[in-house]
Amino acid sequence: MNVRVSRLPGLVARFGAGYLVAVSLVVLAAALRGALVPVMGTRYVFGLFVPVVALSTWAGGLGPGLAATLGSVCAGALVLLAASTPVTGADVLGFTLFAAASGLIVVLVDGQRTGQRKAIHYLKRSRAAERARRESEERLQLAQEAAHAGTYDWNLVSGRIVRSAEYHRMLGTTAAAEANFEGYLQRVHPDDRARVRDAVERCVAGEGDLHVEYRIETPHGLRTVVNRGRTYSDASGRPQRMTGLAVDVTEARAAARSLRQVEARFRGILEKSPVAIFAKDLDGRHIIYNRACEEWWGLPAEQVLGRTDEEFASPEEARRHREADAAAIERGDAIAFEEERRSGRDVLLVKFPLRDDAGEISGVCGFAMDISRQKALERDLLRQTERLEEESRRKDEFLAMLGHELRNPLAPVANAAEVLRRVAPGSRESEWARDVIARQTRHLARLVDDLLDVSRITRGLIELRRGRVELGELLRRVVDAQRPVLEARGQTLVADLGEAPVSVVGDPDRLAQVVNNLLENASKYSSPGGRVELVLRQEADRAVLVVRDHGAGIPREMLERIFELFVQVSPPLDRARGGLGLGLTLVRRLCAMHGGEITAHSDGPGTGATFTVRLPALAADGARPFLRLLPTPPAPPHAAAPVSGPSSAPVSPPSAAPLSPAAASTPARGLAPLSPPSAAPVSTVAASASPSTAPAPAQGIAPATSDDPPLEEPAVGAGGRG
Repeated sequence: MNVRVSRLPGLVARFGAGYLVAVSLVVLAAALRGALVPVMGTRYVFGLFVPVVALSTWAGGLGPGLAATLGSVCAGALVLLAASTPVTGADVLGFTLFAAASGLIVVLVDGQRTGQRKAIHYLKRSRAAERARRESEERLQLAQEAAHAGTYDWNLVSGRIVRSAEYHRMLGTTAAAEANFEGYLQRVHPDDRARVRDAVERCVAGEGDLHVEYRIETPHGLRTVVNRGRTYSDASGRPQRMTGLAVDVTEARAAARSLRQVEARFRGILEKSPVAIFAKDLDGRHIIYNRACEEWWGLPAEQVLGRTDEEFASPEEARRHREADAAAIERGDAIAFEEERRSGRDVLLVKFPLRDDAGEISGVCGFAMDISRQKALERDLLRQTERLEEESRRKDEFLAMLGHELRNPLAPVANAAEVLRRVAPGSRESEWARDVIARQTRHLARLVDDLLDVSRITRGLIELRRGRVELGELLRRVVDAQRPVLEARGQTLVADLGEAPVSVVGDPDRLAQVVNNLLENASKYSSPGGRVELVLRQEADRAVLVVRDHGAGIPREMLERIFELFVQVSPPLDRARGGLGLGLTLVRRLCAMHGGEITAHSDGPGTGATFTVRLPALAADGARPFLRLLPTPPAPPHAAAPVSGPSSAPVSPPSAAPLSPAAASTPARGLAPLSPPSAAPVSTVAASASPSTAPAPAQGIAPATSDDPPLEEPAVGAGGRG
C-alpha cells in the first residue's frame, strides 16, 4: 500500500499532463465555436474539434485522445442546444461521423506517436551502445598499451591472422606483414621455435589452451613474449579460429632477474654478516633472522621466524625487547643501547622503525654487534691510563726520593771540607774528614752507578760476560763480604750452600750483584737481632737460590708489583731505610738476562719475606743439557732516560770482597778510583772523637743530630722493596 501511494505522484505527473491538455483544448474550442454561432450558425459544429482530438492524442496518447473525442462530442451538443436549433437526422449523422473520424484520428496519431518514441529510444540505445563500445575499446587499448599486450584472431580455415594495433606496435610490424603463422614463427628465436610450434599444435588439436613464453626478434631487439590463446570449433568439432593475447614481458623479466639478484646479494650479505640482523612486524613477529642471530641467541631460524619474543625468550628479556621496539617506533628514529649477555659478551643493540612505500611504520629492524673487544680495549685503555698515571706519580715520588738520597751525603761532605780548611794537615781531625769525604763520595758514586745501570739495562746496552760460575763459591765470597754489615746491625746471616757444587753459565759480577741486593734488602727490612737466611740447592735442571728474612713482610697485593719500576712497599719519602728502591727491579732484569726468574712470597706484613731465584743449571760434567742461553732482552720502547726507564738495583757493594783480581782493581763505573773504605761506619768514627776535638760544623750546614740520617754506607741499590 505504501509503495502504491508513493508511486501515485509519479503516475499523476506522467499521465495527468495529457488529460489536462485535452480538457484545455476542448474547452477552448467549445468557447470559440460558441462565439462563432452568430456568424456560422450550427453548420460545421465539429470543425474546430478535429484538431483538438489530434493534438490531445499527440500530446497525451490514446487516453487523452479518446477523452478529447468524448469532450468534443459533448461540447458540440452544448453548442447546438445553446443555439436553440432542433436536432435533426443530419446532426445525428454528423455526431456519428465525427466520433468515427476522431477515433480513427486517435488511433493513427497514437500509433505514429508510439513508433516515433520507440525509434527515438532505439536510437538512444544504439548511441549508448556505440559509446560504450568505443569506451570499451579505448579501455582495452589503454590496458594493452599499459601491459605491452596485443590481441590476435587467427582464422584457422583461411590461415589469416588479424592482430591489434598494439600487437603490431609491440612487434614493430604492419597489418599487412606476417598475416600467417609460418611468417610469424620465423621471427621466433631459433632455440624457442620448436617449443612454440608444439604448443600451438596442441592448442589447435584441442588439448588445452595455449600458454607459452618465448623470445622474438623485433626492430627494438630481442623481446620476451608470453602468449595465451584458445581455440574455438564448430558444431562438428572442427577448429575454426584461435583468439589470444600476447604480452611483452621483457622489462618484467629483467626486473625480476634484477630483483632476484638484489635478493641474492641481500641474502648473501645477511647470512655472511657477522652482525646479527633481525626485523619484526608491528605485531612483534620476526620476519628477518640471519645466521649471526642463530649463533648469538642459540636458536635456529625455524624456531624464531613468524614468532614473537614472548614465545621463545625469557619474560624479562622479551619485556626489554618490547620496550625497546616501542621506543624506536614512538621516536620514529634509531635508538642504541648496550647490554651484557648471559654469555658475558657486551652487545650494542641498534633498533629503528621500518617504513613502507607510503612512509608509514610497518615494523622494527635492528642489529646487534659484539663490542666485547671494544669494551675490553676501553677497559685496557683505562687500566693503561691508570697505570701511566700511577707510574707518573711513582716517578715524581722517585725524583723526590732521589733528591733526598743525593742531599743526604752533602752535609757530611760539607762539614768534612770545613774541617779540612780549619785543622792542620795530618791531624786526627783531618784524617776523619778525609774518611767522611771518601765514604760519602763512594756512596754518591754508587747512586750514580745505579742510575746508569738502570739506563743501560732498560736500553739493552749491558752485555753479560758469560762463563761457568760455581754458585757455592760465589755465594761464600758474597756472604763473607755481607756478614760484617749484618753483624754491625745486630743481625744474623745463616747460609746453607750445600755440599754438591751447583754451576750455571753467567756473569759472576752480575750474579753477585743479584745476591748482594737481595741480602741488603732482607737486612734493611729486618729489625736488629733479626735473622737472614741464604739457601742454595739444585732442583732438576734449575739452580735455586733462596733469600729469606723474618722482618717487615710484604702485603699480598704487592707481591707482583714490588718488581716494577718506582714501586715501594713503604712510603716513598720515609727515608728511615734509605736507598732508591731500584734493587728488586734490577734483580728481576738480571735474572731474566740469565734465562731465569725471581718470585716473592710473604704471608703479609710482619711475617717476613722469601725471594726465590731460579737459574738454568749446568750438569755435573759441565755439559748443558738443561741450559738454554737467552739473548739480552731488548729495551722497552718507552725506556729512554736513566731515571724514567724501568729501574733495577745495580752494582755489588764496594765493601764486598772482590770476586777476582781484575774485579778488585776495577774502579767504580764511571768514576775515578777511590781509597778503600774504612771498616767502621762514619757514625762510629764520629762517636769516637772527643767532644773537645770535634770540628765545628761548616757554615750554612746544620750540625748532625740523632735525627739526621746515618752517614754509614747505604745499601747499594737496595732501597725500599721494589
